[in-house]
Amino acid sequence: MKSVVATGIAVLVLLVPASIVVHLIWAIFSVQTRKLIAAHPFLHGIWLLMALLTIAVASISVFPNHVPPGKVPRALVTMSSLEIACKAYQAEYALLPTGDNATITKGLRGANPRNIVFIYLEDRDVNLAGEVIDPWGTPYKFELQDGKPPSIRSAGPDHIFGDEDDLVSPSP
Repeated sequence: MKSVVATGIAVLVLLVPASIVVHLIWAIFSVQTRKLIAAHPFLHGIWLLMALLTIAVASISVFPNHVPPGKVPRALVTMSSLEIACKAYQAEYALLPTGDNATITKGLRGANPRNIVFIYLEDRDVNLAGEVIDPWGTPYKFELQDGKPPSIRSAGPDHIFGDEDDLVSPSP
C-alpha cells in the first residue's frame, strides 16, 4: 500500500510541473500572444524573458538533480589547448617539450629558444610554482614521449590520479 501511495505522489510531482510548463508554453506561443506582440513591439523583450524562464522551468522539471558541470568543460578545454600547444612545439622544434609541469608550462608560454608563445593561459590556470593547474587546483600531469601523441591528465575533483574521475586528453 505504501508503495502505491509513494508512486502516486511521484507521478503527481512529475505531472504538476509538466502541466505548468505546457500551459506556459501555450501562453507564450499562442496566436493571441503573437498578435499582441506584433501590435506592441515593446512586449517582445518581456515575451523573450518569459520564453527563457519557461525553458529554465522545463529543464528543472525534466532534470531536477542535474547540475551543469562547469569545471569539467573548462578542464577539457585547457587540456585540449595544452595538447595542441605541445604538438605545435613539436612541429617547431622536432621534439616534445621536456621537464616537469612548470618547465613545460614555461616553454609553452614563450621561454623557449625562439621565444614563441604556444599557449596563452589565464592567471587562474597557473599556480605560484608556475605549474598549469586544473579547475580543482591540482597540477596537470604531462605524458610526453617522442613517437606517441602528447597526453594531458587531470586528477579530477577528488585530486587523486589514477581513479575513475580522472580526465585525459586525448580520450583513450
